[in-house]
Amino acid sequence: MLHLMGQKYGQRPSSILGVDDEWAAYQFDRACMTLASKVSEARRLKMPVSSVLASPQKKGGLEQAEFRPPPMPTKRVKIPETGVW
Repeated sequence: MLHLMGQKYGQRPSSILGVDDEWAAYQFDRACMTLASKVSEARRLKMPVSSVLASPQKKGGLEQAEFRPPPMPTKRVKIPETGVW
């Protein structure tokens, strides 16, 4: 709903709710957009919208996630005493 209101009024969903922190606002806007696109896709495929809101399937004891954490660094770098590298 907030995604549609944002489109209608030309505002970000986070600004409608008054989210001040830029990073939190970005994450909230992205979540609204992702949910809206999944609902739209479910409607296009004539699937129940409630299927979009269902919890993720568990596979091998882990939840399937759309996003994965970034890979851990593999190379160590020594920072000089000056702090410039």
